[in-house]
Amino acid sequence: MSLIAGDRDGARQAAEKVLSSTVVEGDATESYYALASRAEAQVLLGAPEAAAETLAQAIARSPQDYTAHASTLGQIDIILQELGAPNTWLAPLRPPRVAHFTGRIFNLPESRDQPTDPSARRTEALAAEMQGVLRTNRVGFAYGGLAAGADILWAEALVACGAELHVVLPTSVGSFVANSVAPFGQGWVRRFEACLACAQSVRLATKDPYAGDDQVFTYSSSLRSVVPSFAPRLWRPKRSNSRFLAETRNPT
Repeated sequence: MSLIAGDRDGARQAAEKVLSSTVVEGDATESYYALASRAEAQVLLGAPEAAAETLAQAIARSPQDYTAHASTLGQIDIILQELGAPNTWLAPLRPPRVAHFTGRIFNLPESRDQPTDPSARRTEALAAEMQGVLRTNRVGFAYGGLAAGADILWAEALVACGAELHVVLPTSVGSFVANSVAPFGQGWVRRFEACLACAQSVRLATKDPYAGDDQVFTYSSSLRSVVPSFAPRLWRPKRSNSRFLAETRNPT
């Protein structure tokens, strides 16, 4: 607060006092905030390299407390802004991003006797590209459906990358499978079931079966994009602005 009020000398004195104190080894939460306070003090004193190391130690003490991480990083952002210093070094320390995934339904041949769908030629490469996008954007949580095609490919990529998969379906599970998965082959049904088993959460836009009104799919898609806001531990996650994460077109 001293820094924001224009009292840089007072802010430096307070920071030096924090650094002169000993970090008390206690429970994980106390250790995190003690180390986080030291990191903020190091930033204030113009030592970003030391601050990055201290902050990494703090995050390691409480790795899943994304609310605390975001709060600390937000405060450090303010300090850096007041100092006119860059904040790019914070990027690897920020909480994982949240993504909303969706895509086109497409079919794959059930056997070698069936004509090859053009989309099958790129499926393996597309899956690898998806994983690359997820890792590059540091996606740790994602919300979407599980229709045959791109939805399931995204879900599989998320699981392969170790991200949390959260499924939001427009109708009851049985009705969804009957309308958006099974018509495109039993292979997709098996992959749907495997993804569903890996999901951290499953939400239904409605428990009713599909009644012919496609508006339920629009509603479900909207729901997927706002559900992360209700998760307290994902407070203020950075969302990816990648259009690739927003929609996967039918591969050709």
